Amino acid sequence: KTIHDASGLVWSLAWNAHLLAVGGVDKKVWVYDSLKEFLLLKTIDDATDQINCISWGEQLLAAAGYDKTVRIYDPTKDFLRVKSLEDAYAEIWSLAWNANLLAAGGMDEQLRVYDVGQEFALVKTLRDASDQIRGAAWSGGLLASGSHDKTLRVYDPQQDWALVKIVVLPSIVA
Repeated sequence: KTIHDASGLVWSLAWNAHLLAVGGVDKKVWVYDSLKEFLLLKTIDDATDQINCISWGEQLLAAAGYDKTVRIYDPTKDFLRVKSLEDAYAEIWSLAWNANLLAAGGMDEQLRVYDVGQEFALVKTLRDASDQIRGAAWSGGLLASGSHDKTLRVYDPQQDWALVKIVVLPSIVA
């Protein structure tokens, strides 16, 4: 099926079981249900600039972009915005969940980690990158970030966020 709802470039896609969230330059997040032939369930249009990244948590959806704000939505409440995280200094390009932790990184060269269980308290700001962060991912409790400084960094929150691995890559990580 071809979906024609977005009115501009699509920057990010994220699945959560059968729900597909889509965001892009039109400042909207579109949520579709694949079990209902990709029926459009919700259009979220509260961003003030383009959506660069979308990520599903266990029970919540996060979206962020050029307006420097991470917006948290609750799908059980018709995608009501339940929190806005506004402490980034520049546009956000990456979001990643790990259970109750949400990592957000972007143009300000910082990777912020928030704790849902503590009402989205900022628990750590990692400032090792020397250029914009374009990717973040969790695995087995470790947090990895990729930056335009051609470096992949891996952090361990169980060891006070120790930097456990640095890999210098031959080209930019995007």
